[in-house]
Amino acid sequence: TMRYFFLIIFSSAAFWKIRAGGIFNIEQMSAILLKQHTNYLLDAPHDWFSRLLHYLINRPKLSWSLYLVAALAELFFVIGFFTKKFDRLLLIIFILFLLFDFFIMRINYMSWFIFTSTLWYSKYTLTQTVSINLETKKFISTNT
Repeated sequence: TMRYFFLIIFSSAAFWKIRAGGIFNIEQMSAILLKQHTNYLLDAPHDWFSRLLHYLINRPKLSWSLYLVAALAELFFVIGFFTKKFDRLLLIIFILFLLFDFFIMRINYMSWFIFTSTLWYSKYTLTQTVSINLETKKFISTNT
């Protein structure tokens, strides 16, 4: 159940990018980088991260390709609704997404790392049968 909530949240981000049209705008990621990091660019204009940001902002096709890769990674999570076969791959994609988002966007989604457990442990199932012994009025629980 938690796995499906995670899949909905993550894949809906891709659908939002498609619906809002950002995926079709070559200058979208450059604009996002500029808006997201304006203060940093003004405060530290000559350090390595500012130079990286300037490089990406001034090359809209390159920065848009990063945006496209991120959207496709998010969209790939739709497959998790149909099979658990690719959960290890989804786990790797999610971790890479977190790392690159932290590195490029400076957004700390590390608290979302807990959701990796929904992919890591998805191959395990636990079914529990609970019955009531009417004579002793006690619950009997069995795990299978």
